[in-house]
Amino acid sequence: IDVPYISGQVVLMDDSGMFDRLALKGTEQIYFSLVGQDDDTRLNITMNIVSIVSRTKTADRTEDYHRNLVSPIAYLDQGIKIYKSYTGKLDEIATKVLKNHLNDPEINFDYAGNVAQSSVKIITPYISPLETAKWLLDRATEFSGAPYFLWQSIFDQSGGKQKLRIGDLESMMQKSAEN
Repeated sequence: IDVPYISGQVVLMDDSGMFDRLALKGTEQIYFSLVGQDDDTRLNITMNIVSIVSRTKTADRTEDYHRNLVSPIAYLDQGIKIYKSYTGKLDEIATKVLKNHLNDPEINFDYAGNVAQSSVKIITPYISPLETAKWLLDRATEFSGAPYFLWQSIFDQSGGKQKLRIGDLESMMQKSAEN
């Protein structure tokens, strides 16, 4: 897991000049609704456009727009940098950092674990809350030696609520099997 949030890319084809009228700059949100074959399974995802990869003219009146996307929690995270002292277990500090600095009511935290390391005193480098939590959890292990992770899945974003998960490899695999 390289990043603890959902990211992606999309290529859109415009043959009616709609994107020129919209004047996309890279801060807008895109809403996806994916429907399963049985029409009962639906997954609704909101993503933020964070950068424009390319704009290519493919025909006289047609252009392709290639965009980078991230989940709203990652977009919120990028505007915050923290430098602070904390004391406690690594997983507890990571959870506290996320709750204190990403205090969006639409964010839920799912925490499962039992970190083997004892309490520590740390000073966070001048980085974002998600980077800080990942930095802390990279140093945490379960009693069996399994590493800890911070992650988000597409299922964790459906329905407008976002969820961040903290847990070891075993809890990650269990959550994946449930979805």
